[in-house]
Amino acid sequence: MQNRDIYILTILQLIADFATQVANFSLPYIALQIFAGSTLSNGLMMFVHGTPYLLIGRIIGSLIDRTRSSLCLFVSFTVRLLSLLPIIWIIHNNHFLLSANTVVVMGIALFALGTGSAALDISLYSLMTRIIKNENLAKANSRIQFATSVALIVTPGIAALIVSRYNIEGAYIFDFLLTLIGIPLIFLAPEGRAISAKRRDIIARRSSSSFLRELSRYDLLNIAFVISIFKFFVRIGNILFVIAMTNLLSCTPTTIGVLIALTGIGVSVASISGDKIVGYIGLQRTLAISSFGSALSWLLIAAACVVNKHDISVTMVAIANFFFGFFTAVFNSTSATFKQSKSPPSSQAKIHSYFQTLGWSSLLAGSIIGGLGAEFISFSGMFTVVSLGIFIGFVLLVARISSRAVRE
Repeated sequence: MQNRDIYILTILQLIADFATQVANFSLPYIALQIFAGSTLSNGLMMFVHGTPYLLIGRIIGSLIDRTRSSLCLFVSFTVRLLSLLPIIWIIHNNHFLLSANTVVVMGIALFALGTGSAALDISLYSLMTRIIKNENLAKANSRIQFATSVALIVTPGIAALIVSRYNIEGAYIFDFLLTLIGIPLIFLAPEGRAISAKRRDIIARRSSSSFLRELSRYDLLNIAFVISIFKFFVRIGNILFVIAMTNLLSCTPTTIGVLIALTGIGVSVASISGDKIVGYIGLQRTLAISSFGSALSWLLIAAACVVNKHDISVTMVAIANFFFGFFTAVFNSTSATFKQSKSPPSSQAKIHSYFQTLGWSSLLAGSIIGGLGAEFISFSGMFTVVSLGIFIGFVLLVARISSRAVRE
């Protein structure tokens, strides 16, 4: 029965990843086609889309811990579905700059889409921790990473084809259809272990306490800040990637789709080997090594921008993307396992929402800084900053490991 539950959960995760990856691939093309390639406009759109994680992530996490999984998933998919309708309508009518009203509607729709995505992310996370035993978390997280890698490999090619032939409107229609397919599958999903009324009361009393204090109580605060640093600088790099490849290296959407698919192949390799690496060297050392590897991959992308010769640079970026996918997947899977193993079962969704609050605070800041930075600094300079920033996280992890070793 548990294998069936994990199978259904993986399918739901796959649908969610497919939908969001296609839409996320298309978002920079709105900036390119409508706002003349402005990195600032791309950053602002990502800022609006990510704001719900910061503003209401904690509320969503507390509610999900006290609500049936199927209801949470249904509401999440429905909110995403409804928010996509005005986005498709605006793109179809090309009303971006015709009036202030349509810009406001676009902003509200992106905020609602972010809300649905945040709720879906936390709901799937909570459901996994309810149905999987602690000793199987590392293996389960690797399977989820494999589902994500499939989406990363396949969706860039699909999105590139859709954008090339049907414009960006088609990509959001595809997102809409995938979300629609996910709704009936919700009712096949397991409910997981129920949380007692007593535990729900404890959750309710703690929800008003400082989330930083609660993370510290479970020895998760340092790791949460390292993850936030990682996400902050990766967001800067992601914002600039498509625009840099298009404007600087003259890559077509198809070429960019292939480059992003290589990231997915790296994620696939990591999903197979990630839990084995953890078994050999431990959670914290795996986190440190994976952050260091990710920093090197961004440095290679910066070097490709300096070289600025199409064939050579694209080859360098392809290699960098593979290793970025590998090391980032290991980092994400390992950090999720560390977080789940430290958190009490009754507070998994809430603790996850705390991590998301910190993480998306850094993502929102990264959206603005990434959008502004490229207006004044070269792409190679910005990618170098990304590499150095991620390296800071590596140093903090090494310091944490060293201090633990001294105390022991």
